[in-house]
Amino acid sequence: MTPPEYLRGSFADARAHAPKSDPRVGQDEGLRFLHWAGRDLQAATIVLLHGMGDGADVWHATVDALQDTHAGNILAVELPGHWGSQWCADGHYGLPDTAARVSQVIERQVAGPVCLAGHSLGGRIATYIAAREIIPLKTLVLIDMNPDPGDDGMHAVHDHVDALNHAPFDGAILTGIAVNRLPLCAPDAVRQYLCAATRSLPDHARHSVDPSVLDFDVTEAGLPLDCWKLLAAIRCPVAVLRGALSSILPAPVAHRAAMSLRSCRGYFVVSKAGHAIPLEQPKTLAGLIQRCADGKDTERSALW
Repeated sequence: MTPPEYLRGSFADARAHAPKSDPRVGQDEGLRFLHWAGRDLQAATIVLLHGMGDGADVWHATVDALQDTHAGNILAVELPGHWGSQWCADGHYGLPDTAARVSQVIERQVAGPVCLAGHSLGGRIATYIAAREIIPLKTLVLIDMNPDPGDDGMHAVHDHVDALNHAPFDGAILTGIAVNRLPLCAPDAVRQYLCAATRSLPDHARHSVDPSVLDFDVTEAGLPLDCWKLLAAIRCPVAVLRGALSSILPAPVAHRAAMSLRSCRGYFVVSKAGHAIPLEQPKTLAGLIQRCADGKDTERSALW
């Protein structure tokens, strides 16, 4: 398939699609993070966790929009085994351990209130952090997170990661993924992501994602974790977001998730978006995250 005009050419030439501000890039607990400094040090920090197969750079377009309204800091943490973060030597990636590592990074990099937002796998990790109260949260935003994704959802994720790891690894491969898998994508969002993510790979990297991540372990002490029970245990305010065309999170499941919460800040359906909301509707996503961070409640269900 021929790439559309906005994705043609060199990924190194991204000036026309450059983000509004460059984040500070660091490593903590072996996890790469991006930190955007805010204007108000007293304001809450918005922390972003990406989904399986993505990386912290997937948030660039969302952060661009957030910076128009959010005065506080913004932190995007890259999960282990993804892009510029370290791979686990034993190939084991589990929910409790990953949540603990992410929480340690947040604790060391953030001073003050935390508004945590997680997409897909990042939403599962955020759910565990909130339910176990590993760190105190002001609010939680779950973005197209299915508590029980099922076989169809996992097949889609496997296909996505397999495509990312296709050899030889280069910009053309990523372009093909964007064209074939993100028909609703926002051009600048994809351009920023692919340009930045390609640069974030370690030298001589053969893969962007550790294939072992596909076997992500959702057990605790040898027993399966029930994400529905975790949702019911969360005490901080929570918002549930779903892409209207998502093939990962069916509408009845999203509604059930919202109804399972003690304090639901709202159930939002993002129109003209599937599962990849950060790359499909970043401005709308930023507005909803900001609304939740500001403590604004809304109807139990709303279309955006």
